[in-house]
Amino acid sequence: MTEAAPSRGTLRAVTVLAWTNIVLHALALALSLEGIRPGTPAFSPDERMIYLARAPLLWELAWGAWMASALALVTFLELLGRSLRGRESNARLAVSLAVAGVAIDLTCDATQMLVLPSICSREPRDPALFLAFARFADVGGFVAANGLYSLAVLVLSFSLKESKAALLLGAATGVFGFLLAAAGFTGEARCTELAAGPTMLFFMAWTLAAARASARASEGP
Repeated sequence: MTEAAPSRGTLRAVTVLAWTNIVLHALALALSLEGIRPGTPAFSPDERMIYLARAPLLWELAWGAWMASALALVTFLELLGRSLRGRESNARLAVSLAVAGVAIDLTCDATQMLVLPSICSREPRDPALFLAFARFADVGGFVAANGLYSLAVLVLSFSLKESKAALLLGAATGVFGFLLAAAGFTGEARCTELAAGPTMLFFMAWTLAAARASARASEGP
């Protein structure tokens, strides 16, 4: 029995969500440079706590953008998987990995956005408590969530046999995503910064290549 091809609406939604991911991830990266970096291990614990005690708006906006990006990512993967005929098992695995990642990611991003500034605004300040919560949020977000996202992209990329570009960009996203996870595990801010940029750029390029590949796959042999 011939499987029904995905509707034009589904394919159009995949393309729209690819661009949505690009815009949201680019926005999150831009906001992170000014809004998040002063609160990271690139600075001393005292400097970080003084910055976060002010509950800076850019900090909240940047983490909000990352949370929106996470939701856009899992929605894109779900629709992309739905558009790939005959590859439902890979799609389900990829979406399951991404859903697990987004659950962790949203928890850790909310901790960054709301809990850390609250801890830093208390008197007397408690650096040990701040560093414990910050480490929890960093490891959960960079290691667990990004590791799961990287696996999800790799799984779907190997289903996009119609496009070498999607396969190569997906592989690059996975490799740099795992490097980002490793950097998050070490806690070295410079390593995290060096891995984050390429990971996001490869991922954004992959979303477009994957959307185009799904459109070609829907045309059949």
